[in-house]
This record gives sequence, C-alpha cells and structure tokens, in this order.
Amino acid sequence: MGETIRFWRRCAAHALKGTVAFANNWSWFFGVPPVAAMLQFIASGSGASMTGSAYLDALVTGFFAFVVTWFAIFAIRLIKAPADLYKLAGAEITSEPTKLARPLPISLSVESVGSYMRTSERVDRLDKAIAKMARTHIRPGETLAYGMFKELKTLGVANIAELDALL
Repeated sequence: MGETIRFWRRCAAHALKGTVAFANNWSWFFGVPPVAAMLQFIASGSGASMTGSAYLDALVTGFFAFVVTWFAIFAIRLIKAPADLYKLAGAEITSEPTKLARPLPISLSVESVGSYMRTSERVDRLDKAIAKMARTHIRPGETLAYGMFKELKTLGVANIAELDALL
C-alpha cells in the first residue's frame, strides 16, 4: 500500500507542474463560461447579484474560474502522469550512450573501411585538422577507402579495431 501512495504522490507532484500558470493564462476561456453560467443560475432566483456588489461578483467569478480551470488541468495531467513517468523512466534507461567506445574487430574490406571512415569521430577530427592545415574543405560523404584499403592490407592491418587503434 505504501508503494501505491508514493507512486500517486509522485504522479500528483508531476501533474502539479505548470498547472497554476496554465489556469492563470486560460481561466478566461475554460473557467469563466461555466462559472458565470453557474453564478447566473444561482443569482436568477433572487434577481440580484450574488454578493450585492458588481466588483465582488467579478472577483468571485474570476476566483472560481481560476479554481475550475486549475482543477480541470490538474485532473487531466494526473490521469496522464503515470504514462509520462513511465516515458521518463524509459528515457533515463535509453539515454545511456549506445555507441561502443571502440569499433568491433570487423574484417577489412573496401566497404568496412569506407563505413569506418565516414562514421568515425577520430577520422572526422583528423580530416578536419588536415583540411584546416591545407586551407581546403572536405566534401560530405567523400571517402578515400579505395586507396586506403590496399595500403592498410600492405601495412598488415587485419580489422577495423586495429585501424582505430592506430589512429
């Protein structure tokens, strides 16, 4: 039972965020019509205003409009809170980096070297540094994999992990 109460407290705390600002901004649209209709119905029996003063009637209408709007948005957000908390918990789990620190030992081929050269942050940094020194620009998607493959085989590099270690 304690876990259930803690869960719904968390849901209520999550649902409370932003409700006052929303009610303050939108009470004229969502709260005033039902409150005005309700007060008109109450006052219609006596033929006079509810408080006897137009200013107090406006203040009471505004206050109740705020309360009605706040309660409505809180109820909607409270119903939605378990799903939001579930998504937030899932985002925390999946927000961990999924990239490997080092590439896998994939055998060397023209395609694997090309893919590595296009996606490696190390190669990207080296390319940018070389281009900066040469005062030139690198075109996106360009690769020197065809020439590099033969040279890497000649140097005895067996796989992509070894190539990454050399850089």
